[in-house]
Amino acid sequence: MFRFQAVVLLLASFLLIGCGGVTSSTPPPSISPSQPPAQQPPATPSGIPANAKVISDIQKLTNWSSCSGDCSGEAGTNATYSMTPGISSPSLTGSAVRFDITDATSWGTALWWKQVGGDDTKTHFVYELSFYLTDVGAGQALEFNVNQNAGGWRYEYATQCDYRGTGTWRVWDPSRLGWNTTGKQCPDPAPNQWHKLAWEVERNSTDHTVRFIAVTLDGNRNDIGATTIAVPASGSGIDVAFQMDCIGVVRPWSVWVDAIKLSEW
Repeated sequence: MFRFQAVVLLLASFLLIGCGGVTSSTPPPSISPSQPPAQQPPATPSGIPANAKVISDIQKLTNWSSCSGDCSGEAGTNATYSMTPGISSPSLTGSAVRFDITDATSWGTALWWKQVGGDDTKTHFVYELSFYLTDVGAGQALEFNVNQNAGGWRYEYATQCDYRGTGTWRVWDPSRLGWNTTGKQCPDPAPNQWHKLAWEVERNSTDHTVRFIAVTLDGNRNDIGATTIAVPASGSGIDVAFQMDCIGVVRPWSVWVDAIKLSEW
């Protein structure tokens, strides 16, 4: 799916506010999993130093921003979407968040993000979370992103599990406003069980590039080594983001996300 290139301009000053979309005023009813959550394998991100700043349980933070349509990257589409915090089941921590798309045009998308501060000295990040689906076939892809404005540049550590398209992990390339496949598989996630994800990324302040080091999904680590470029931007700040991408024939679907954590140094 085409990513949210409009966000580059929208967030140039890094005032992270909602950008339209149709937000459901009444959250959809809770959807019970068909079986108990499976035991979750550990993620194995490497090289996090002891002095790294760790922001845990980001899903519990309030005042997330959200948008749909052009803002989330699929021009001419729109979605009815919502975010429900404090979900006790299914959950790993007892307080997961449920992201829902209840209606959308074909290939509609919904994007949520949370600003978690700003520190221009941070150049390395590990983004960890767990996610859970019941209706895997309703989605085309899931996106997991960290974005940073620092020193006059915007670094987009943007990734996509394109499980219904290429079946691979892809990374966003601002130089061509498109996705580059990593060649590493990201197949349909199994339904009714938790999947643990960790992305390791870094930036180079000299040549203003972003490097995707590795991805670990359900305990399986793959070295990536892909590099993209930053784009000029003002402001200073860091946010984490999650996006749902629908298939062409839209039906309501939900993704539960829990234990969101960002390590930075």
